[in-house]
Amino acid sequence: MGKAVYIEMDMLEEAKQVINCVYQSNGKYSEDVIVDTLIGLDKPLLHQYGTTAFRSYGSLKNMSDEDVRLLINYMVMYGYLYKSDDGNRILKIRDFQKLKSDDAHVIVRKKVDDDSNAFVGSASVENRGFYGNSYDLSSSSTSVMSLNEITVNAEQTPGQVYFYNYEELKKYISDGLSRYNNTAYT
Repeated sequence: MGKAVYIEMDMLEEAKQVINCVYQSNGKYSEDVIVDTLIGLDKPLLHQYGTTAFRSYGSLKNMSDEDVRLLINYMVMYGYLYKSDDGNRILKIRDFQKLKSDDAHVIVRKKVDDDSNAFVGSASVENRGFYGNSYDLSSSSTSVMSLNEITVNAEQTPGQVYFYNYEELKKYISDGLSRYNNTAYT
């Protein structure tokens, strides 16, 4: 068994298919229905809901159920989608305007075995150099992730994360949230 590595790739086109499917569903179906529709499964429930007629039906048929769910979770994390937390996991579109820009990216990271033939979308481990970088996280590593104007500087080891710029991050988040201090919600 090989050591674990992470592959990272831009899944922008796949993300657009997810957005199309959620849009066509009018935000009324669960993650399970959306995933089954995107993979193109032939289930009676999908026929009953009419999702087999969606343009996005089967558009991600080369992806596994697990990989589509991973992509959806990243899209929720990036703020493109909303997933209800009521147990039904209904998917709704949140803000996908950034996906329309020329420099849009949806970066997904997946842990795979180095000697496996696992796929994330259309990227196999052998092709990971074309789609992104692989990371050996068996020992400590430093990652830098850019979020608009702020950079997160962190070191990860199994079970621990150290933020080297904690005060800067805290100030950035506080400044961003301060505009809501005097806002009344009804």
